[in-house]
Amino acid sequence: MSADCKKSLIRLLLVIVIATSAVNAIAEVKYDTVECGPGDECTTTITNEAKNLCPNAPLQISWNKNSSWTLVSCSCNCSEQDNKNWFVARNGSVIGLEIGRRFPRSFFSENLSPMVPDIMASHSMCKPADKKMIDQSTFILLDKQPSAGEKDPYCYDTIYIVERDGSINFIEDGKKVNNRSYFSGLSESDKNSLTTIAKRTLPSWKAAADHESNNYFLVVSERAYLYDRPLPQAAGKAYLIAGDKVETLGSPHDGYIKFRYIAKNGKIIEKWVKCIDINYPDNKIRP
Repeated sequence: MSADCKKSLIRLLLVIVIATSAVNAIAEVKYDTVECGPGDECTTTITNEAKNLCPNAPLQISWNKNSSWTLVSCSCNCSEQDNKNWFVARNGSVIGLEIGRRFPRSFFSENLSPMVPDIMASHSMCKPADKKMIDQSTFILLDKQPSAGEKDPYCYDTIYIVERDGSINFIEDGKKVNNRSYFSGLSESDKNSLTTIAKRTLPSWKAAADHESNNYFLVVSERAYLYDRPLPQAAGKAYLIAGDKVETLGSPHDGYIKFRYIAKNGKIIEKWVKCIDINYPDNKIRP
């Protein structure tokens, strides 16, 4: 092999390595599996993103499908429970709270005074949770406190986050809390980061556009196969079934149209589909 050929081959290999590294770097910024409980609550985590907000742990995103608010948390993996929580509204409002660990309402489904897992040992509740308040709450935080008891040095208090008329109230010991020192301020940069993350992540926010957009259509084919690109050879094995609802993104291209679909587990899928597989108004479009 000539010297020029060797140099060309080395350059090609370097390009491939650099391109592969770039793809891997992008792939590492990902959302973990969405977990939804028996009620309307779901949660997921974000890795390798928003390090300015949560430098030592992944961000946890929690939402209630019936709420316009979401909870973004940075949980400290420590016994002091030095946690950070941000409540983000669809309109851009953000409330910071530097206290409490988020627990799903289902945590109290069998016992209103369960043992709360902690990094060192489980601790008891300071007092049983209020069933009526649990049912009314959008989110629930448990706040670790020094205990007056001799058997357990710590216990957990309940903070109920209740949404009313688009606003959220923090209820503790039966009273609305609005002047506690643990409410934290936020810079505009952090506020914008939180809003962007929530808008990009939350199915509940995207589903709200259902009532404001004319871009939603139903799958009419028994199986509507998904395509990575608007080409016949780009078909995958995955498919949607008749009755599934999709949101179209942009205009048709050679008989295909890009769409967004939100699965039951909260996963967001963006692919291409044939126009004839959905009730798209221009049914004369063919691939």
